[in-house]
Amino acid sequence: MKLSAILKTLSISSRLDNDPEITGLSTLSDATGSQLAYAISSKHLSDLKQTEAAAVLVTEKLKNMVSATAIAIVVADPELSMAQASRLFRPVFDLPQAESQQIDSTAVIFPKASLGTNVTVGKNSRILPGVYLGDHVVVGDDT
Repeated sequence: MKLSAILKTLSISSRLDNDPEITGLSTLSDATGSQLAYAISSKHLSDLKQTEAAAVLVTEKLKNMVSATAIAIVVADPELSMAQASRLFRPVFDLPQAESQQIDSTAVIFPKASLGTNVTVGKNSRILPGVYLGDHVVVGDDT
């Protein structure tokens, strides 16, 4: 996704001389030349000056500290903007069809558990809240 498209979606106005393709989000220290990162305070100064990120969301105070290879994007709240940008990169999951799941009648699936497509849950098993069973997972009996 082009950086300009990300900024437009987030209602961030910024003049870009370069419009790189952004493939994901990362920390300042781990970012590659196709990723977006952010910094919220001067405690990130060392990483900010050395980052290989394509672009960095920063406050006005930090804009001149960004590495020469990265584009500084000035925003009021870099952390919030990064959180909003993360929604653009989340994986898209298809909702599983209930008929594709084989859940034994003695199994207990707690609320807030998530089951993928073609999931099998055996006898007397319990799937607790917050558990995610991906597609094609088989949970045996008494689990």
